[in-house]
Formats: sequence, structure tokens, C-alpha cells
Amino acid sequence: MTQEQITKSIESFCKSSGMALTTFGNKSVNDTKLYERLTSGGSITFRTADKILAFIDKHSEPQLDGGQK
Repeated sequence: MTQEQITKSIESFCKSSGMALTTFGNKSVNDTKLYERLTSGGSITFRTADKILAFIDKHSEPQLDGGQK
């Protein structure tokens, strides 16, 4: 996953959950400036990317399948 894709995932998660971008950074990797740095060209490690994606996965609502089982 590219850094741009991670940034888009953060944006999407925050929009759907109503969480502020700074709150997301703080809760996911203890960094309130995470999103700001990513969007201004900063980089992250693979470990940080894994933590971000794990947080999103853990806190995302399950997708509904339209009631079909």
C-alpha cells in the first residue's frame, strides 16, 4: 500500500467515523501531527503503516451485505 493510499484510508475512516484527523493520529500511533506530516510530504515506516491499518481495521464497522446470507 502506498503512502497516498494510507492517507486516503485515514481520510475515509475519519469521515465515516466522525473522528478528527488529529484524534486518529493520537489514537492509532500516538502522533497528533501524523496526517499533517503525511500530507505535507513526510514519510512513515512500515511499522507505523501497519499500526495505522490495524487501527482502521479494528475500529471500522463491518460492511453490510444487503441482508443476504
